[in-house]
Amino acid sequence: MPIKEKRFSRNDGWIFQYRIRPYLRFLKEDALGQRLAVIMRNLTTVSPEGLISVHGLGGKSVLWSQKMTDLITECSRRGIDPVDLDSDLSGIPFLQKGSLEIAKRNASLHKAWSGKPGYYKYTQKEYAESFLRKGLMRIAPASSYNNASYNSAIKDDELTIKSFISPYDYDLGFIDPYYLRIAPERCHMFIDQKKPSDHYLFCISVSFDLRYFFDFGCNACICIHNQEEFKTRLVNAVSQKLQNWHVSMGPAEYMDPYFITTLLPGNSPEMYFIKDFEYMYQSEHRLVAIPPAYHNAEMSPFFVELGSLEDIARIVEFT
Repeated sequence: MPIKEKRFSRNDGWIFQYRIRPYLRFLKEDALGQRLAVIMRNLTTVSPEGLISVHGLGGKSVLWSQKMTDLITECSRRGIDPVDLDSDLSGIPFLQKGSLEIAKRNASLHKAWSGKPGYYKYTQKEYAESFLRKGLMRIAPASSYNNASYNSAIKDDELTIKSFISPYDYDLGFIDPYYLRIAPERCHMFIDQKKPSDHYLFCISVSFDLRYFFDFGCNACICIHNQEEFKTRLVNAVSQKLQNWHVSMGPAEYMDPYFITTLLPGNSPEMYFIKDFEYMYQSEHRLVAIPPAYHNAEMSPFFVELGSLEDIARIVEFT
């Protein structure tokens, strides 16, 4: 009798992978709830029809579906229902009362701009005009984003990259030699990897999505249709302001703290583009200005003025 080959479904494959490296096993239940909130924030969005839908994320919804499968598998092992986790999903702005009707009311914006390549700066109407007419924009120290007064979409410790090592990483040979010297015995531990210095940041999205108006608490967006021209003007303006600094602009590199098992490149400019994958839904590009080694002065926000951007951008309002 011929033996029939059993093929794994994609979901079966994810469960198999998780069982090899069950990286959530040592988390307390409240941390599992926080993980669920991160997944839901990235996996869902609000549609122009005023419905909660799956966030496309340029194909990354598959990644977040796998993260959800990992969490469900861990909950199943513990005999708990993910629905019962304390995930505080009420903190997701577009789930607030009335948000879906507001999104539906602004459906025409989604139709006009969603999927179009460009830069999108979500802001308040009062700032949008000077941004467009004068090219006036604020450049802030990375350290200033760790501010309790900011909402959850903006607040972040931009100077620290959190990572986690599990006992299974020892078994699989994933541990960086540096960490093996610190903790030679099989264990689980959280590690804060520090960026080499404070630096300046300017953040902007490459995605138009109605949810961002809720996430950032904004009522306007500057839609920039010529990315390269805007990038050139901004980098040049900041470089003139900050002589001898390393100034560059590019996409944020989102990393899952539970999958950083190596020592990150400490003095490389790439380090400044790394961001917790909790914020992946924002599709961020960032301008980074890194100070020279001899710099030790305190950093304060400053403004640059690029001149009119009306040839490459326009304002849309969210009502």
